[in-house]
Amino acid sequence: MDVLLVCTQGMSLQIESRMETVRWKVVRCVEQYYYYSSVALPPAGVRYYLDCFVSAPDYLLQAGYGLLVFDSLKHAAPFLFSYGYLTHALFECEVKGALPLTPPLPHIPSPKSLSSILAGTYSWPDGTEMWTEVRLFKRITDRELRELELRR
Repeated sequence: MDVLLVCTQGMSLQIESRMETVRWKVVRCVEQYYYYSSVALPPAGVRYYLDCFVSAPDYLLQAGYGLLVFDSLKHAAPFLFSYGYLTHALFECEVKGALPLTPPLPHIPSPKSLSSILAGTYSWPDGTEMWTEVRLFKRITDRELRELELRR
């Protein structure tokens, strides 16, 4: 387990476990290094930057909605494969500010789930978590993704 030493305002050291805040994020790729929410579209969509914390738009946070990530690679990979890793990417990410998982908003559907929403049966994919802030830090390579897909 990685351990991160963090200086607090009183200059004492606080020990945090990085493993507790590492999750998985699927993003949509636009051009080579532009990453956006995989499902939500503007104005609800978020642009992600490598190594920078981002948060959901204020109006969504105030309504109890944050940014979605997966708790494990086991849960993230099938979601990515449903969209295709040529148009989407998978990142390891760091998260802050856990939120309760609120019900999906029907006006931000994914193409794959529109019929489920209309039927009233939509729910978040297994392993989905909601957080106030997300920082992408390591992209899973195409080679790693092909190996994962072969193991499914």
